Amino acid sequence: MLYLNEPRLRFCDMFVDLKRAHFVIVGIPLDSTVSRVHGTRFAPENVRKASMHLESYSLKFDIDFEKLSVCDLGDIVVYDFDPMKSIDIIEKTLAEVLDKSKVVVAIGGEHLITLPMVRVFSKYYHDLALLVFDAHLDLRDEYPLGYKYTHATVVRRIAELKEVNKILIVGVRGVSTEELEFAEKVEKLDFINIYTPLREVLSKIRDFINKTEKIYISIDIDVLDPSVAPGVGNPEPGGYSFREFFEILHTAISNKIVGFDIVEVYPPYDINNVTSLVAARLIYELISGIYRNRFR
Repeated sequence: MLYLNEPRLRFCDMFVDLKRAHFVIVGIPLDSTVSRVHGTRFAPENVRKASMHLESYSLKFDIDFEKLSVCDLGDIVVYDFDPMKSIDIIEKTLAEVLDKSKVVVAIGGEHLITLPMVRVFSKYYHDLALLVFDAHLDLRDEYPLGYKYTHATVVRRIAELKEVNKILIVGVRGVSTEELEFAEKVEKLDFINIYTPLREVLSKIRDFINKTEKIYISIDIDVLDPSVAPGVGNPEPGGYSFREFFEILHTAISNKIVGFDIVEVYPPYDINNVTSLVAARLIYELISGIYRNRFR
């Protein structure tokens, strides 16, 4: 494909033929609009490296990842000095890959990659819903001043898409007044803050799933506490532990999931590659859970 680079290594060293694959992995090393530090461009390769150091068997889902049909296509070519061009390239590449028989998995890169992902999916599924796990709402209209397409505006741009009929953001603990005011005005948008009891979080996610047909999931790794995922660009204290988050994620897994991404891993600011290992483990478990619910 025109805008894909062959990877030096693949996630879990997996590569089946694209036509036979149930799951397609792409790296999207976009690092254009980050607000504090740069480094997300290194995440796809680092998460792939981390995947080699984890056991592939999921005890939760009783599935060996190495026996699944997974095709890692490599990284989409992006232009950090031109995020709009990058968005266009991501959309064109995904349009070549996507069909309704496959689940597409993206390893970011910054959170802006979710916009072209959702745009492409919304052309295939007109009843698409977005489930976001994030410490932040990402609902600013411009950030910084004058920039409408950034990691801090991505969910707002998605909320403007008519094809996306429902959005739920989970794990929120860093917000602005502007974002809260916008969220109150948009009927299809809801969020769960970090202080919501876990039982209520699980109940709201189940309700969200029951009221939707197709779901795209976006995981900003900073939804986890910095003690669990230190290698992020905008750490917010007070996040979920891994076990809390995995319980939440497990509740969200269903046969309605059509794709997901994991974004905002910053390898240069990580500690002993912990955040990349966490991201790799989440990919292992999510793919295993989706396989059990959708393909088995």
